[in-house]
Amino acid sequence: MPDTLHPAHALGGAEPQEHAVGPCTLRERPDLALALLAVRCDADAAPLAAWLGEPLPGPGRWTGTAERGAIWAGRGRWLIGTPHRHGLAAELQALAPGFRAVEQSDAFVRLDLDGEGWEAATDLLCALDLRRATPGFGARTAVERTGCYVLLRRGGVAFLVPRASAASVHHAILAAMVAAL
Repeated sequence: MPDTLHPAHALGGAEPQEHAVGPCTLRERPDLALALLAVRCDADAAPLAAWLGEPLPGPGRWTGTAERGAIWAGRGRWLIGTPHRHGLAAELQALAPGFRAVEQSDAFVRLDLDGEGWEAATDLLCALDLRRATPGFGARTAVERTGCYVLLRRGGVAFLVPRASAASVHHAILAAMVAAL
């Protein structure tokens, strides 16, 4: 019996998966911590806005930097992300006691699609018109019959996919890349 446990990435490899099709690259991003944040009554969002560096986003938007971000997840709810670390929900709870936070780090997987032509691949994947959207657009939609968050970034798009469906959504994105490019 092995004496050491090694974590497996969501797509099953010992290392994060990365695939290139023409000028596009699809990357599995295991370095993400997530927490769902919900407001209670009329809680003060100012401490969270200061922590994020800008106000919490409204419907159809996400905001963030390399260090932290937030996507609107519904009325009074946001999905908050940072580079992977333990205790994000507890940190947010202490920062804004009028909110409730629940860890979601192992519930979602981030898949980044970057490079020239990514728009053609996303046209085949979901009903969102990402060609007309601007960076900062974020919404929940279906990809391969799976509810995912789609975040439009400069030069690409990020998919937040339920971990249990990561392999099938990853396969669908790769198939769309091959078909479109």
